[in-house]
Amino acid sequence: MNVCIFDDESMAINFLSHQLKKIDDVKIRFTSTTPYIGDYMKVLEEVDVVFLDIEMPEVDGLALAEQLNEKHPHLHIVFVSAYKGYAVEAFELSALDYLLKPVKRERLEKTIHRIKQKLTLRPEKPINTKKALHICTFGQLKFWLDEEDITDTIQWRTNKSKEVFLFLLHHSGNVISKDKIVDTIWPDATPEKGFANLYVNIYNIRKSLKHLDEFIFIASTEDGYVLKLSKANVDKQTWYDYFKNAEALNQETLSRYTTFLNLYKGRYLEGYDYIWAESVRFEMEEIWLKHAKALADFHYQEGNVEQASRFYTSIIKCRPDNEQIAFRLMKLYARFNYRMLVEHQYKDLKQHLNELDVEVDPDIQSWFLKWQTNYKI
Repeated sequence: MNVCIFDDESMAINFLSHQLKKIDDVKIRFTSTTPYIGDYMKVLEEVDVVFLDIEMPEVDGLALAEQLNEKHPHLHIVFVSAYKGYAVEAFELSALDYLLKPVKRERLEKTIHRIKQKLTLRPEKPINTKKALHICTFGQLKFWLDEEDITDTIQWRTNKSKEVFLFLLHHSGNVISKDKIVDTIWPDATPEKGFANLYVNIYNIRKSLKHLDEFIFIASTEDGYVLKLSKANVDKQTWYDYFKNAEALNQETLSRYTTFLNLYKGRYLEGYDYIWAESVRFEMEEIWLKHAKALADFHYQEGNVEQASRFYTSIIKCRPDNEQIAFRLMKLYARFNYRMLVEHQYKDLKQHLNELDVEVDPDIQSWFLKWQTNYKI
């Protein structure tokens, strides 16, 4: 196992080197008291493990770990700290390797053993780069390689790591400042702790998505991060681009219109109560409601009761207090003498409106009473 050490204190390097030399099959390739990796780019390709001091001048250990992880994602990074402060707490939460100074041999051996086990694991199956990655954000979060669901191949270290990834995906192609990410994801954290959390979670994300680096790449800039996609698409963007300038709905465009509308499998990032996603979530839902109604109305006019009912019912599930759609459904069911469905829809509408302390529209009440009378006759 090839290792290297970054620490601004020579005595700390000497002590850790002394401890490492007591362990079999460990070779120290180089040590450095400065946090610059430019001179070691070639040798780092042959290194397995980097021991990295958290507190270093000019560039702290967290920022250096980020650089190493971006340039050399194969590296296993072990953080070394002189105290058990906020950073170590973040490492514990994220299950990262860390050692407290002075490094004890027993603790070091456990760390080396754990890393050796990771190194001897069977390499991940390479991704077929001829395929395309599809990221589904409507409804349940899913990742697909063409027709293969690979969602379970992504192991998120923490829920915060997933949220940071989704925030960057939400803004894919755009540089997002570190300040904005920290203020959004950790609004109550001190700047010091917030940035520590950010570095740790970016590190985690890159590790989690290592097998998809042909499709997803998180680049660091001077002030922030940008998530870039290659041979990949996100359903939200594909869907939005189509309906932003939707073609007229007719028999010729019906199939394509329906295919795109069906990409909406649920609310945007459904199940995640991210405040930062709420405005887009609402916007997407409003667009879907508009076009779902247009498609339902089209089928209604064409006499296709099954498809019309399907889309009207989908709208009602989303907006159970929508009187206009509920009324249209009642008329549709009445047209085909579906008595039980008419009564169920009216009672369901009345119940939801009662919960809002609102009366059913008088015209709908009048229509329903007239329909009941005529049906009994």
